[in-house]
Amino acid sequence: AWMYKENYKQAIADFSEGLRLAPGQAFAHMQRGIAYHRIGDADHALEDYTLAHELTPKDPNPLVNRGIVYYTKKGKFDEAVADFDHALKLN
Repeated sequence: AWMYKENYKQAIADFSEGLRLAPGQAFAHMQRGIAYHRIGDADHALEDYTLAHELTPKDPNPLVNRGIVYYTKKGKFDEAVADFDHALKLN
């Protein structure tokens, strides 16, 4: 609900608590990564997208989101292209 209200810091806190209580939830990592990305915290977004990808290696979405952060926030174009290529192969 906090995500829809664009209260990203509260969303991050709630996703973090959820992950503390039930670790290994790819959806929570994905959504927290989105929240981090929206507040401009690229490093934490990358961490969460990476964890989401590790937990759901056949889902292209974490790779797409991670590629976007690599491209738009980090200037790591080779890493972005690699993530996008991998996502395309999965899709």
